[in-house]
Amino acid sequence: MTNFPRISHYYYLLIINLLLLAGCSQSTQDLSDTIQSAFLGPDDNLISPREVDKLPYASLYVKMGDNPQALMILTWAEPTQSPNESVALKWLSANHEVLVTLSGRIVKTVNLRDGNIIQLESKNMDPLKLGLQKNSTPHIWEYKISWLPGYHSNYQAVSTFTIGNIESKDLPNGKKSLLHITEEVKIPQLKQQYKNDYWINPHTGAVIASEQHIFPGSEKIMLSVGKPYAGENNE
Repeated sequence: MTNFPRISHYYYLLIINLLLLAGCSQSTQDLSDTIQSAFLGPDDNLISPREVDKLPYASLYVKMGDNPQALMILTWAEPTQSPNESVALKWLSANHEVLVTLSGRIVKTVNLRDGNIIQLESKNMDPLKLGLQKNSTPHIWEYKISWLPGYHSNYQAVSTFTIGNIESKDLPNGKKSLLHITEEVKIPQLKQQYKNDYWINPHTGAVIASEQHIFPGSEKIMLSVGKPYAGENNE
């Protein structure tokens, strides 16, 4: 069962301080500028792919709703307590917004302005983890999800995945040929549903880009890999 420890305000401050103390002065300044621009950049071309590649940290391009595109930095790769998942990736912005991802799926957020997913649990492995490029991977997944605002705790969710075609996808760091996956999410108890899209590496199944809603009615969050985490096969 997937479960995550509580993340405190002091954790964010500690991570920022540790990152800013690491490395040479130039890379420290680059990282400081990058973190300050996360979720706050004035335009979509603020951070070039070349600058992203030079940073010694994994990163995600992020665009939330109508906000400008920005960059989030991987601050922690934390082992989970789940036998289905090995590492939870925690991405941080300048204002302490946090995204936690497992196999490319957003499973927890903190400090997002319009609400946060606080828990996602399942006894079965996420098809995104298994690799939806494989014929053997199930196309239906059941899990429980909790979110704020409001008292939305442990609602049963059912995801149905549809395998599309290989597409030429325009990304911030260039075009890539990726397999398009559509996920229809239903919350039967609330009679609500929403759609997520994933573009995966057709050979490894790694999620390279996605457009996700973290709960019914939430803003769309668009993600794409800037600099991949070394522990995942994103190429």
